[in-house]
Amino acid sequence: MNLAVSVPSGNLTQSFIEKVRKTFKREKVVLLPEKQYKEMLKAKHNAEYLTKLDKSFKQIKEGKKTTFTIEELEAMAK
Repeated sequence: MNLAVSVPSGNLTQSFIEKVRKTFKREKVVLLPEKQYKEMLKAKHNAEYLTKLDKSFKQIKEGKKTTFTIEELEAMAK
């Protein structure tokens, strides 16, 4: 189960922690500062994007590409 919850540190009461414990039972729970969480998401997104770029470059090298002239692109824009 994936869940991200933004909670002000002042709201991390014993009651809240107990609810988290009951919800996730035997799973590990990680608490991160929001800045670190956002950096982690950005790094994940960047890695996924680089993977897509690598796939695209591989397809280009294999000749799997489509090319258009300027005239064709202009005609598509109309």
